[in-house]
Amino acid sequence: MLSLVDALGLGIYAVVGVQKSLDAAPLDSSVYFGGNHNAVGGSLLRDVLTREVPLLFKPGQFYALTAFVGCICFVILAVAGRMEVEKAAFLAIGLTFL
Repeated sequence: MLSLVDALGLGIYAVVGVQKSLDAAPLDSSVYFGGNHNAVGGSLLRDVLTREVPLLFKPGQFYALTAFVGCICFVILAVAGRMEVEKAAFLAIGLTFL
């Protein structure tokens, strides 16, 4: 159950990080990294506070890559595809969750 909530949170934090980066700066590569660092950083902080080995450091975990794909999906849909931000956010969160 915790894995499902964590996957949902990863997508949400990735989209929120990208949106905040887009609000602060024009579209460039830093937007993707802002969203990715926001998503992965929250998980890393949670694991450190609970004294667990962070998922980011476990072999076979595509945690950061999944967040990065969600960030790219959101930018493609919202900026390049000119989709409504809410719809693009839900689709990117869903993709990251899956």
